[in-house]
Amino acid sequence: MRVFHSSTELKEHLSAAQKNGTSIGLVPTMGALHSGHISLVEASVAENGLTVVSIFVNPKQFNEAKDLELYPRNLEEDVRLLSDFEDLVIFAPSAQDVYRDQDEVEVDLGGLGSIMEARSRPGHFNGVVQVLHRLFGIICPDRAYFGEKDRQQLMVIQIMVNELELNVKIISCPTIRNSEGLALSSRNELLTEEQQQNALILYRSLQFVQIKKEELAPADIVRSVKTDVGAAPSSELEYLELIDLDTLEPVNNWKKGQNVAAFIAARIGGVRLIDNVVLKA
Repeated sequence: MRVFHSSTELKEHLSAAQKNGTSIGLVPTMGALHSGHISLVEASVAENGLTVVSIFVNPKQFNEAKDLELYPRNLEEDVRLLSDFEDLVIFAPSAQDVYRDQDEVEVDLGGLGSIMEARSRPGHFNGVVQVLHRLFGIICPDRAYFGEKDRQQLMVIQIMVNELELNVKIISCPTIRNSEGLALSSRNELLTEEQQQNALILYRSLQFVQIKKEELAPADIVRSVKTDVGAAPSSELEYLELIDLDTLEPVNNWKKGQNVAAFIAARIGGVRLIDNVVLKA
């Protein structure tokens, strides 16, 4: 395993493999790796001859300076976690390297550009688009792997790939949770043990939606979750959205055969967390 900090050196390393027809998998991360990231790496290693794990805290996708400053970073530990993987390289560039000498691309996100994370974090998805467009250009992966915990982001990335006609296959991988249901996230490192217990309210709320959708209207479910999260310790609900994944419209009435997901965002002790589940029929 090798660690590259220069895009030029990484491209030179990858070119030999690509000339030999070796498939390249990319797992883009912002570091602070956990079991969720490792599951993406395992998927890529199983399907490709060579895997690149990028570790880059992208400043363009933060709309709060404090959030960027506090985002956990530990490259040495990240390298240790990946050290047992064969046929893997790490790309840990600087912002100057990633963003040098390139104009920004524009992508029409349609309805995804104004709901949920796009509404709560203006400019966030533009930052995601910019960094991935550059990483795809540097690495030229055959496949790129993303977790379903960030489902809206996953949908944005697929739109970007389609609109810009990029030659990379986007692979979605299931959300990894701890034994109590909390979705694994790098931001969990910022929570105390007590706050991690408080954060279980996100998954419990999503379970509540799944259970109660047969007997309660969508608006009643949302009101109930707002009450429950508001009463939970150190918890502040930002949104609970029930979204038709085919139309990207809010669900006002349950309809047979709808493809619906419940999305939630909340602050636990000031730490912002998100989660989602696709509702079972």
